[in-house]
Amino acid sequence: MPGRAVVIGARGYLGRALLPVLAGDGFDVLGIGRRRPAESITFGYEPCDATDPGALRKALDGADLVINLMAGTPRAMLRVAANLSDHLSRHPALRVVQLSSLAVFGQMGGVLDETSPPRPASLHAYGAAKLEAEQRLLAVPGVAGRCVILRPGCIYGPGSPQWVDRLCRLLLAGRLGWLGTEGAGLSPLVHVQDVAQAIATVLRPASDAGIYHLLSPETLTWNVYFRRLGRRLEIDALPAIRAGRLDAETWIAGPVRALLSRAVGQPPDRVTPAMRRLFRSRGRPASVRRALVPAGRFIPHEAGIAEAVNEFLASQARTAEPAKPQRAAAA
Repeated sequence: MPGRAVVIGARGYLGRALLPVLAGDGFDVLGIGRRRPAESITFGYEPCDATDPGALRKALDGADLVINLMAGTPRAMLRVAANLSDHLSRHPALRVVQLSSLAVFGQMGGVLDETSPPRPASLHAYGAAKLEAEQRLLAVPGVAGRCVILRPGCIYGPGSPQWVDRLCRLLLAGRLGWLGTEGAGLSPLVHVQDVAQAIATVLRPASDAGIYHLLSPETLTWNVYFRRLGRRLEIDALPAIRAGRLDAETWIAGPVRALLSRAVGQPPDRVTPAMRRLFRSRGRPASVRRALVPAGRFIPHEAGIAEAVNEFLASQARTAEPAKPQRAAAA
């Protein structure tokens, strides 16, 4: 089965974890992305703007399968989906894995599995773009039988920019804490290595096409997740943050701090409106499809959180280290 696999968005957080897994399974891997590869990417890589149809066609020449991990603005994601759909219509043997998101359900409540139809009216821009990208691919004649739509939960792990590093900085600054009812939603966390293994599983010959949800069988509320991060950060007790203070952080203080941070080259950390909706979401994501990762093989949250926070602290220490003086040039 292994052949040539092209990964769109290989520079991203998931792409860097996925490439070595695919190579270990025997695939001839090519990663593509708009910018130069990260130092951690040691496999084949080519700069390619997948929003350019000609550039994408060239990169996919000779490919047996394509994995679209591209994340960006809604406009960019839809342009890539359109270009990929056009290419798939011309290459009936090409298989595709499209990384979508549980964000396609927006503010829907109740149990949300693969049979639950998303309601477009409940979506914000990111979720709407992910849903439209799914629909564009599946609308191509003959693609449904060779396309896997993977909807993971919130991908965390060492180096996760959004669901570990940003949250840790907010917790350490006292800008995030125990949110009460505002943090009582279930966190659909899934470790980055579990997502990489799930993608490798759906590429095997016996795998079925279709839509799959992917999240850890261990469920935590966001409040409990924040508390576990806090313990690893040696925060004795998280501050209770009431709705009014959280509103000010979301709509006033957070945006101002983000602008100031950008001006000095620091991460623009803030609690966004989309994060607020997720933290209190009434949805209960679930799956009724064949398990892509056996229940006993998922990375436990306790171990995943410990590893992720340790990497965050090590990264912070490396950043804080003073630059070593250069040796004087020999006379």
